[in-house]
Amino acid sequence: MRKQLLKMLCMWLCVILPAVAFSQTTYYVSTGGNNANNGLTPGTAKQTINAAISAAVTPAVILVAAGNFSENVLINKSNITIAGAGSGANGKLIPATVSSVLHTVITGPVTGKGIQISGAQTNITVRDLAIVGYTEEGFHALANCNNLTLKRLQVNNNGGLSGILIGGPVVNVIIDSVAAVNNTGRAIAIWDNFKQNITITHNYVSIGGCCGIDLNDGTSSGVNISDNTVVAGTGSSDSGIGILGLTKGAGPNIIANNTISVAKRYGIEIKNPAGSGSENEMSDGAIVVRNNTITRTGAQAETRDIAGIAVFRRSFTGGNPSGYVDVPGGVVIKDNIITGFTQANGTSGSEGFGIVAEGVRILIKNNTISNCEIGIQRQAGNPSGYVKNDAGDANQATDDTYFNRGNSPFSANIIATGNTLTTNGTNARDVFAANSYMGDSNYVFNFSKKINFATISLGVEYAAAGDTLNASNATFTEMVTINKALTLNGVSNTTSVLTYDAVPSTSVIPTLIKVTAQNVAIN
Repeated sequence: MRKQLLKMLCMWLCVILPAVAFSQTTYYVSTGGNNANNGLTPGTAKQTINAAISAAVTPAVILVAAGNFSENVLINKSNITIAGAGSGANGKLIPATVSSVLHTVITGPVTGKGIQISGAQTNITVRDLAIVGYTEEGFHALANCNNLTLKRLQVNNNGGLSGILIGGPVVNVIIDSVAAVNNTGRAIAIWDNFKQNITITHNYVSIGGCCGIDLNDGTSSGVNISDNTVVAGTGSSDSGIGILGLTKGAGPNIIANNTISVAKRYGIEIKNPAGSGSENEMSDGAIVVRNNTITRTGAQAETRDIAGIAVFRRSFTGGNPSGYVDVPGGVVIKDNIITGFTQANGTSGSEGFGIVAEGVRILIKNNTISNCEIGIQRQAGNPSGYVKNDAGDANQATDDTYFNRGNSPFSANIIATGNTLTTNGTNARDVFAANSYMGDSNYVFNFSKKINFATISLGVEYAAAGDTLNASNATFTEMVTINKALTLNGVSNTTSVLTYDAVPSTSVIPTLIKVTAQNVAIN
């Protein structure tokens, strides 16, 4: 009997405790409410969102009726959902005009920010409302606001750095079915430090300033930017999607099925990637850019190079605190449609590229590129501004054959195959400084870090003790010093070949592999 009673008690606890843990208090806000009310029923609604937040015992849901709410909303508690009556957002399609009769509108011209999360509050959802006309950001979250969801918002005509601005480090951000229209600066931006599990999908972005969707300053992993519409708006429309520092750690990185039109420079920028090079979209560290349609519209004058998709080295900061690899790589670019990247400024020596790539283990396949000055360019060795592992950006105003925003010192294993290239000035071009391209077959994959290198020596230099380096089926012409405990694998003793045909310095012992550390395995 005792066992049966204990069993029944456990069953009841299993039912009751989750209900208690996830129970939420609902608060109501309407323009006809009164902040002296308790806000617990529609008939006793609060008048302002801030009053409801102040009263909320979390976890809480705050339901906001249609109407105009002229306030700077401050979310200073975790575990809160703010849900409006609608915003007019229409997924990745053009949104409806914002109406206070139909929609919940948080509106300026109030100075400051529309909605701000104060401190590192977590488990916040904001949905189904419009944020319009603030002098600073429409929505701003500081660092460590993890588990943040923004859905079906309309964020229009706000100032500051971005319509939506989220600080890093941050984990688990969802921005879905949001319309961000004609905000100054960026439309959607997540900046600084390590950003993990970032999902930006089904949004409509009309660029009001420089950029559409921007993950910048730091590194990112587990990124999904897919099924968005990004169009040139009232601003310069400089870049559609820009991402800095994609890497492993939180899953694959996918940029797919976006429709992008820009008036000025870039469709998609992939800066300082450290990817695996895998096409497997389930594997950690994969970077796949696929099935995007990218068009340059209008003819804005521009003195610098322009590109539909660009993979390159840029934006190192002093001391390289983000730990970017010196040579980018590990990116798959496939099944994209790119058109119209032609330099409209006749006085400029700069050029327009469909796809341009520098770095290691980059696959460019089955893309359709038309009406660009250069269809596909592979490059390496631009000396402009290059400082190894440190700050030093290339001079973008230089008129030469390099894509002059990138300055990777080496490239290797950039493969272009199966692409359809029509009505371009030049369909394909290689621009390699002397001894800067190591060959189509050459790469060294750090299995532990899921990143690639152009040579065995570079792989060893950036490895940590205990790492495993896998050399490809290629001939590597170099002398290698292994000065840390690691494993170096070839594919076989007939296809992974190490050789050296130059005359070494008289101060160097002519040894192909010199081992100066313990616990080294060479297979």
